[in-house]
Amino acid sequence: ISINDTYGTSVTGWLKILWSVDMVIYGGGTIYKELYKSTGRSKYSVILRIAAFNLIARIFRKPVFNLNVGIGFLETSLGRFLTRIALSKSTFTVFRDEQSYLFAKDTLGIQEKKLCNGVDALFLDSSWHSTRPAGRIKPPHSVGINLLSYIPDWVDRNKYFEEISKCIKYLTDKGLS
Repeated sequence: ISINDTYGTSVTGWLKILWSVDMVIYGGGTIYKELYKSTGRSKYSVILRIAAFNLIARIFRKPVFNLNVGIGFLETSLGRFLTRIALSKSTFTVFRDEQSYLFAKDTLGIQEKKLCNGVDALFLDSSWHSTRPAGRIKPPHSVGINLLSYIPDWVDRNKYFEEISKCIKYLTDKGLS
């Protein structure tokens, strides 16, 4: 599994990455949210970036997964609209909390078959299945994205990527790619 950070990447960089991968993975965090002014960034910069990236990924026919993500503050109709676009272009989403799951299903109208309520990846031990996909000669490439580049310092980054990798393998085993 290859993990590529796209935070500082240009649109040209996005295209190169998307051309070379088998699937797109957003790994952990409350990524669907409007930003506060104190961040110094546009209110919609994160969800607009996700929606654009997902649209390009789907044009390239790449499956898009959201693993252990959350929906945060979405006060405006534009914020909800952009989040609806981003999630509707996703192949499957595992939410880290029930509130986010219900918001996506009930408020945003995302198809229930594309959603699942899970647990925050930071609290996982080694519970993901460890079986390998039958008949697979080489593992698929994937791109893991944390758009905010915010994994707290107290989180063991190697453990974080290990757990996300297990989750990716689990989804592949289930044939969701």
